[in-house]
Amino acid sequence: MNAREEPRGQESGPRDLLQATILEWTELMRQQQAPSFVKIVETMRNLGTEYFRGGTNTFEADNWLQSMERNFEAIRCQEDYKKDVAVHYLKDDASDWWIGVKRHYNHRDPTWEEFRKEFEGKYFPPEVRDRLENEFINLEQGEKSVRELEAIFTRLRKYVYRGRDNEAAMTRHFLHALRPDIQSMLMSVTYQRVDKLVERAVNVEEHIEMEKEAMRKDQEKGKAKMIPSGSATRKRSRYDHEGRNPELGKRRVVCFSCGESGHYFRVLEGRRE
Repeated sequence: MNAREEPRGQESGPRDLLQATILEWTELMRQQQAPSFVKIVETMRNLGTEYFRGGTNTFEADNWLQSMERNFEAIRCQEDYKKDVAVHYLKDDASDWWIGVKRHYNHRDPTWEEFRKEFEGKYFPPEVRDRLENEFINLEQGEKSVRELEAIFTRLRKYVYRGRDNEAAMTRHFLHALRPDIQSMLMSVTYQRVDKLVERAVNVEEHIEMEKEAMRKDQEKGKAKMIPSGSATRKRSRYDHEGRNPELGKRRVVCFSCGESGHYFRVLEGRRE
């Protein structure tokens, strides 16, 4: 293997390891043999399971718990192993917290459901969920783009107690959260899915922004036409709206022939005749 081929081999290592682990896991399941705890932890690590260290970030805590459950489902993890695997992925403050909680169970080993309940009570208490649900109910687009609104909507939706699985109701809620100018252009159609409404709202938003940009350019062109060049300004400014030069009335009239004031040369010639 030459030097150019070595990096490719090193990059493919983790993927090859994961594939080999999945194949081994599948074979164990086919033979109806329960994998060991060490094998489960190893597989969870290959799936990208991260350690949880505690803290006050409720979203981070909830995401970690949801990630654990997704990975458990992916590997068909046995119920008896779930709690121990989850505890293995606790570190620092989170690990210390669980050691204290476990004392309340005396010598009984807590179940996975009990772990989930304790974890949510510590890092995701009911009052936090109530606050997030209120944020969802009062959600408005404001200065955010439709895509930014969708991201917040999706993140908060899972914390709604009632109605979050009613797609039609969630779609109506998203519609009413949009800016009035976007919302008014979508009211004529009844949407049954949030994703369909989002895509249509994005198109409307882009159309509105294009119109605003076109109007801005037209206004700039109009202002440019109204502002004359410097020489033309000086020339026109010498005359009033009737074409007369107002400055002439202010000047003293002097005949350039005799030098006296009050008449022009042509007037003097008329008098002489």
